[in-house]
Amino acid sequence: MSVYAIHQGDSKRLTHLDPTPAMKPGQVSYYYAKVSADAANNRIYVMDFGLGTASAIDFRDGHMSLAWKVKQRSNSYITLIGPADKRVFVNANAHSNTETDPTKFDYGPVGANYMDQIQWRDTRTGKLLAASDFYPPSNPAGTVPPGTAA
Repeated sequence: MSVYAIHQGDSKRLTHLDPTPAMKPGQVSYYYAKVSADAANNRIYVMDFGLGTASAIDFRDGHMSLAWKVKQRSNSYITLIGPADKRVFVNANAHSNTETDPTKFDYGPVGANYMDQIQWRDTRTGKLLAASDFYPPSNPAGTVPPGTAA
């Protein structure tokens, strides 16, 4: 996965960053199109379901740098809540007790073979602030349902 920023007035002015520059044999990067941008903090957030990572990318002076990367697996849209100086990153975290290959996580007519957990993170550091219990996924590949941590 690479994240690109292209200047709207001059397409030759572009920058990019790969949050995981070297993958290990057998790793698969996929389902990473659901980014969230925080213009007030010059930050871009991305998820990579295949690698099971959430990353924050700083975008300053036309250049990108990795601010933080944590283990978190989600195919849901990233939600940012709170004012710019207290922003919180909210997203699901998928986990399966029976399936180790994330490409085989499935949500079909008989139910899901994985569970979701909602996680709230400090956008400045990626530190986990709170997490819900695990529950059957209610909205795969959608937005995180509203709620609070127990």
